[in-house]
Amino acid sequence: MKIGTYTAFGALNQRLLLFGISAGVGALMSNWLAKRLISRMSEHNFRAVVVGFMALSGAVMTWRQRETLLGLM
Repeated sequence: MKIGTYTAFGALNQRLLLFGISAGVGALMSNWLAKRLISRMSEHNFRAVVVGFMALSGAVMTWRQRETLLGLM
């Protein structure tokens, strides 16, 4: 219903529909792969990976805001 409504009002064209389908297929594939990887991973390794990604994320966010942070000093 939503896709039909968006198309009828011109908010969804063929190009956007293809992008959406591509994103959906990519999400399905990545979820399937992640489920397989996580099921084989020990709890210790899982926690280490999560903490590693959290640290990396924090470092990236800090780096991107470096000018703002330096301006506060």
